[in-house]
Amino acid sequence: MISILSFIVVIGICVISHEFGHYITAKACGVQVHEFSFGMGPVLWKHKIERTLWSVR
Repeated sequence: MISILSFIVVIGICVISHEFGHYITAKACGVQVHEFSFGMGPVLWKHKIERTLWSVR
């Protein structure tokens, strides 16, 4: 059970850091980012900073 949870945490960290790289690159190139979210489905948490909606789904 611990190994499955560890796998999920590690994959989550990898996915978030990878997608954040896309976000940073888009902002550096002047592209407007409407939403940065992690996961799929209904919104569990959201917060708007400047023009970007940050959410966990």
